[in-house]
Amino acid sequence: MWLSFFRFTVTGRMAHTIKLEAEGRWADIYYRGEVHSDHPAQLIEAMVKLPGWTPRCDRIIHYDDAQLGEMTALEFRTAAARLQDVITRHYGPSPNFSVHVCSNPMQRPILEYWMTLGRSIYSPVLNLVDTEKDAREWLVRQRAPGGVADQAQPV
Repeated sequence: MWLSFFRFTVTGRMAHTIKLEAEGRWADIYYRGEVHSDHPAQLIEAMVKLPGWTPRCDRIIHYDDAQLGEMTALEFRTAAARLQDVITRHYGPSPNFSVHVCSNPMQRPILEYWMTLGRSIYSPVLNLVDTEKDAREWLVRQRAPGGVADQAQPV
């Protein structure tokens, strides 16, 4: 198993981390502390520069240690649009997935709200699960014959 790591720190208050597993074709993104509207796009920009990244690397995003309440709905829409631009630029037409992991009862309702707001802006297939194991299993099903990735039309 080949891994790449990246730690993103702003003002010493939080440290978001990316762990890229090239063999599994997924990147675990761990939000810790406050999440601001520019962080998601900045993390994807950092992720695509990691050794082993390809447009076939899906994202498992962990929110249990995040503080999500600081972003307003307008800031989130701006963040989602910015993130969509970054995803389109780096992933192109490849099917890609973003599965969100959150079992924190304080953060999950906020995350559910964000996901609902973002569905009209953000094109990757999304899912919300309780555990990392559930996230990996969901990604495997999406990539399997007959899954969403298998049904994508060639460009």
